[in-house]
Amino acid sequence: MPTWVEAVDPAIVDFARLATPEQLSEVLFGYGIRDHRAIGHKAIAAQNVHRLLPIVGPEHAPPVLRSLAAALQNHGSGPSPATRDLPADRTWREFRAVLGEIPRTWKQGRRDDTARNELVRTLRDVSALDAGRAVIDLLRHGVSTESIWEALFATAAELVLRRPSVVPVHAQTSANALYYVFRHARAEETQLLALLQSAAFMPGFRRRVGNARPDLRIEDLEPLAVSGSGADALREAFSEIPHDRIAGARKALHYLQHGGSADAFAASVRRHLAHNGRYAHDYKFTEAALENCRDMAPTPWRDRILAASMAYFTGPAKAPSPVVQEALQLLS
Repeated sequence: MPTWVEAVDPAIVDFARLATPEQLSEVLFGYGIRDHRAIGHKAIAAQNVHRLLPIVGPEHAPPVLRSLAAALQNHGSGPSPATRDLPADRTWREFRAVLGEIPRTWKQGRRDDTARNELVRTLRDVSALDAGRAVIDLLRHGVSTESIWEALFATAAELVLRRPSVVPVHAQTSANALYYVFRHARAEETQLLALLQSAAFMPGFRRRVGNARPDLRIEDLEPLAVSGSGADALREAFSEIPHDRIAGARKALHYLQHGGSADAFAASVRRHLAHNGRYAHDYKFTEAALENCRDMAPTPWRDRILAASMAYFTGPAKAPSPVVQEALQLLS
């Protein structure tokens, strides 16, 4: 008898041949968000394939889809999730059962900064299930999804600020992937489950951060004055990386709060990344954080999220990355 991975391999190719691109996307989005395994990589993989397929074209789609279908399977040695109530699947199942509590007018919610800030505080203490329930409660009270997503991005930025390492980075990259599903899925059930699952992911990442710097709260981040303005201020903020990333975040916040351009800030982030980035997560985190903030309203809260992301942005280096060095040699 074939394994599940072997069985799904021809099935996804046949389905892709018969389904419309929209039908294919809806199925893959649904599977990408259904559990909490792999610290968000299932949703990330579904997002990446949705971005990639229009670029590579249908002739190259089969191997891409086969790879994704394999990634969406449960590869653990434990019992089958189809027959057991496992923790990684519990939030998805519970949230599906209570979607009826959310009013049909949930897309017409109001912006509520107070509710956003309260959700950030709530996510510091609750379980995964209670995180999703807190979001459901906000939707029932007419709070906009924009305010809720801001809270999720802020929570992710705070976790990376507290412990700037690879696993907490996935708080931001998984939120980015689930937000992508939220924006591109057509079914309201998928949209809502992406939102609720993103909230439910945060307590797991919080446990992985542990007791690292509990004093670093995004709403308490204080700006640190820089000596110059404009490009000089940006250079001073980035010069703190990697020696004192908190100082870099505070100087970036000062820059943004005193009329600095968020577009110029993002351009500087990408320039440092392109010149000095060395690891895959440098790129993953940077683009996820910038994309999340790009769709936010230009508020002081967005400035805080951007500034806190300095904790994992790429800074200046004594020499560019080996790839860039080789490219510069070839171009010289």
